[in-house]
Amino acid sequence: MKGSAPIKVGLFFIVGIAILLIAYELLGGFDFFLSSGARYTTAFQSANGLRVGDPVRLSGVDVGIITDLRLADQTIEVDLRVNKAAAIRADSVATIKFTSLLGANFIDLTFGTPSAPLLPPGSRIPSKEGADLNTIVAQAQELTSSLNKNQQKFFDQINKTLGAEEGGLKDTVTNLNGLLTDIRAGKGTLGRLVTDDSLYVELKGSFEQLNTITQKMARGEGTLGKLVTDETLYVRLSDTLDNLQQITKKVSGGEGTLGKLVTDDSLFVETKALATSLNAVMKKIESGEGTLGKLVMDDALYQEAIDGLHQLKKTAETAEDLAPLTPILAVGSTLF
Repeated sequence: MKGSAPIKVGLFFIVGIAILLIAYELLGGFDFFLSSGARYTTAFQSANGLRVGDPVRLSGVDVGIITDLRLADQTIEVDLRVNKAAAIRADSVATIKFTSLLGANFIDLTFGTPSAPLLPPGSRIPSKEGADLNTIVAQAQELTSSLNKNQQKFFDQINKTLGAEEGGLKDTVTNLNGLLTDIRAGKGTLGRLVTDDSLYVELKGSFEQLNTITQKMARGEGTLGKLVTDETLYVRLSDTLDNLQQITKKVSGGEGTLGKLVTDDSLFVETKALATSLNAVMKKIESGEGTLGKLVMDDALYQEAIDGLHQLKKTAETAEDLAPLTPILAVGSTLF
């Protein structure tokens, strides 16, 4: 039959590829060139789905395979065969990692520090427990559940905001619609501003008046206009400042009466001497020295003055009593 030979060749090729894939899966990607590689061991608390033949990678690069798994003293010991060209340091760390969520695992080795010595074959590589797939799945489920709850709360809040409950967006839109209706009807202050043009007319008139004032100022009319356009006041102010500067220079130089008062201390010395003399006079007055001191401190003169006033008062009273006898005494003096 025509065409049967190519079909058989194609089927044989497909079957051969399938057999190779199955063998690769069963052998875990076994590299026949590692038969003379360096052997190491490591240990984990949990194998996390590791199988013989799973790859060993140094920072993500394939350098070996797993050759054996066994239970030993509550740990899982793992034998590794690593390419001799791979530099395994004494502080390199082995960790179980996942290539996918379908269960394909590998052991990843870190470079370690460049200063650390190389780890000789047959040694144990320090290990670090990696994340468990079941733990990751559980955490993912918890995260999904939390996201679902938060999503439900979010949509509930949206429904509450957009819903017909009191204070929702629907009430807000209704109130806003009523407010716009009142504004269109000219109600309230905002409504009057929107519908009544009287404020516009007043503002327009105010701006026209302001424009007229600015034009007059530009032409130099009025006091403000003269201040804007006439520089006479500026010149006078400048001359005044110049004169004031000259006066201050003279005062600083000690010229004139004010300059002498500012720079010459003789008046201060004389005033101080006068104050000293006045202070001495006041002390003498307080001690009763001199006429003024006696007048201030001795009350005898005050008492004599009081007595004199009393005698003067008595003399005035006697004169008043003798006033009716004065004509008789005058007549008697004429007769005799």
